Amino acid sequence: MLVVVNQKNYDFSNINNSAFSIGDNSTNISTNNINENDDQFLKLTQTLMQELKKSELAAPQQEEVEQLVDAIVNGVNEPQPKKAIIRSLVDSANSIIQLGANSTNLITAFEKWSTYISQVLGG
Repeated sequence: MLVVVNQKNYDFSNINNSAFSIGDNSTNISTNNINENDDQFLKLTQTLMQELKKSELAAPQQEEVEQLVDAIVNGVNEPQPKKAIIRSLVDSANSIIQLGANSTNLITAFEKWSTYISQVLGG
C-alpha cells in the first residue's frame, strides 16, 4: 500500500513485525505486537496520520499529536501494555484534536483509531 503524506510517498506493502516512519518528524510507528494478520491497526494509524497532516491544526499541536501517537503505538506493542498510561496519552491526544482541529475527518479518524486501541487493551 502506497501512502502519500506531504508530497512524500510511503510504501507499507512489506510491513510485518517492523517499525516504519511517517510524517515530517519521522514518527516511528511500530507494528510488532498487533496481530500480524490484522492490518486494521496499521490502516487506522495511516488514516489518522494522513488526516492530521491535512488538518488545519497548528504545527506544534500536530507534532505533539504525532509524538503521542508514537508513544501510544509503542505502549500498545509492549509485552504488558501499561493501560492507564496509554489511556492517558489517548486522552491527551484527543484533547488536542478536539480543541484545535476543525476537521471532522481528523476527529472521526482519531475516534476510530482510539476505539481500536481500547478494544486491544480490553475495554
